[in-house]
Amino acid sequence: MMTRASAISLITIFALSTLALAGCQSSGATGCAGFRLNDLSPRGFSALVQADRSGAERVAGNDRNFRRRGC
Repeated sequence: MMTRASAISLITIFALSTLALAGCQSSGATGCAGFRLNDLSPRGFSALVQADRSGAERVAGNDRNFRRRGC
C-alpha cells in the first residue's frame, strides 16, 4: 500500500519529468540541421579527389543529400 507522501512524491516526479521533456522539444528544427553545402572551388574539389577519392565521394553525397532535402 502506498502512503500519501510517496504518492505525492510520485506525482511530483511525474509532473517535473513531463515539464523537462516538454522543455527539450526544439522549435524550428529542419531536416537540414547539420548539413552544409561544401564551398570547395572546382580546383580544390579536384585536388580532394586526387588525394582522397572516398572522401570526395562523401562530400559529393552530402551535397546531393543537401539539395534533395531542399536546404
